Amino acid sequence: MPDSLQDLTAAGVSTWLDDLSRQLLTTGALHRLVEDRHVVGITSNPTIFANAIGGSDDYTDQIRELGQRGTRTGEVLRLLTVADVRGACDVLRPVYDATGSVDGRVSIEVDPASPTTPLRRSPRHGSCGGSSTAPTYSSKSRPPRQACPPSHSVWRKGSVSTSP
Repeated sequence: MPDSLQDLTAAGVSTWLDDLSRQLLTTGALHRLVEDRHVVGITSNPTIFANAIGGSDDYTDQIRELGQRGTRTGEVLRLLTVADVRGACDVLRPVYDATGSVDGRVSIEVDPASPTTPLRRSPRHGSCGGSSTAPTYSSKSRPPRQACPPSHSVWRKGSVSTSP
């Protein structure tokens, strides 16, 4: 059976998943998408996280623990999001290393009005980061943002795109 995603990869196209949830991480589904479906990056946004958190019990224990500590709602949401983004970075780290940091990135759109500090890069998660609608990385050699389709989005290697 032909593998059209492999054909796209061979042609220099990077396949990104426009979805992230704790369930993708805990069930190994994200790892399988990377291994079997050639996913090399992920983008997410507040709506995707709201659907993931509201539609699953996967966050209940962490929410309960943070609530018992008196953590404010905005900080709870940030911590839930950071945990998932870091987990996705861990899954994508081999891609990041194998492609010399071209792929293996996780992008998240955050509310620019949010009073919390945006996610920041860390040595452990070199592919993580971001701020309001900005790409996960800034490089003067990268082209300007490209429009991307919803759902399972595809970008050309070397391009940067985030949700508008």
